[in-house]
Amino acid sequence: MSQLKVRGYVCLATTAVCLGAALGLTNEASQSVPTPALTRDWKLHESEDITSNDPSDDIEQSDNQPPLISVTSPASESSWLPEVAPGVHTLTVVAWDNAGVSTPSVMHTLIVNSSSSPPHSAPPTDQPPLVSISAPSSEAAFTAPASITVSASADDDGTIARVDFYANETLIATATNSPYSFSWSGVDAGSYSLTAVARDDSGNTTASSTRDIIVRSATLPNTAVFVPANDHETAVHHYVFDVFPSGADPTVANSVLSVDLGKPTITEGECRVDISTIILGLAPGDYIATVTAVGSGTSAPSASSLRFTR
Repeated sequence: MSQLKVRGYVCLATTAVCLGAALGLTNEASQSVPTPALTRDWKLHESEDITSNDPSDDIEQSDNQPPLISVTSPASESSWLPEVAPGVHTLTVVAWDNAGVSTPSVMHTLIVNSSSSPPHSAPPTDQPPLVSISAPSSEAAFTAPASITVSASADDDGTIARVDFYANETLIATATNSPYSFSWSGVDAGSYSLTAVARDDSGNTTASSTRDIIVRSATLPNTAVFVPANDHETAVHHYVFDVFPSGADPTVANSVLSVDLGKPTITEGECRVDISTIILGLAPGDYIATVTAVGSGTSAPSASSLRFTR
């Protein structure tokens, strides 16, 4: 493992490297298709919550005046409602008397939820599969060139046709039989987000949540180790990691990269912070680094580290 060492009030020591990147797999969102309105003639029954001014159940009148009629209950609860697609609909009832005179009711708004289960509804459609990555563990670290076992668990109400594995949106393997696993070998240094996409026998697909891992370089620094300030507990708010071009004077030069390290825990008299992604973000070249303790209106920088190459 490569070592980076700093001497001074705040010291930087032993370092070696990890790398950073990101992956995301986007599923195409399904689009709903509008359903045309339905027009139906329904026969009235005594159990329906419909009112009129007619003296008889068959809505007959003797004076040839139009009958009065209204819908008085939500149609979504009525047993005579035909099968209607989810959405917003309007309901109108037309009453006819024995003289052939008709009167429509006021339009009644009807909202049908997707969870509604009307009579004689079709059986539920095939459900998409379930999938998750089971290995490697989140934030697992490896050393390049790495050999990594990648596994996923998948289940479906039908049959799993295959599981595709992606690293940073690039397909790296496909498994067609359980257990869904493969060995990813020769992996270069970097940060990777792994995703598994399961496809069932009906063509439904589901993407797992991402699993982030790091493959460290065997030569680049990846950990900043420094001796904390004497008043670490009482006066230090945080530490700052600064990177300068090799040969620069950190007391007057501008840093090419400055990162807040927070206030790390002291272990055996030292603070250790992963700087893998920091180093990976540098352009190729030679550099030195410092760590600065920052308090209220004051700061104390360390001496420069030894030169390191990105």
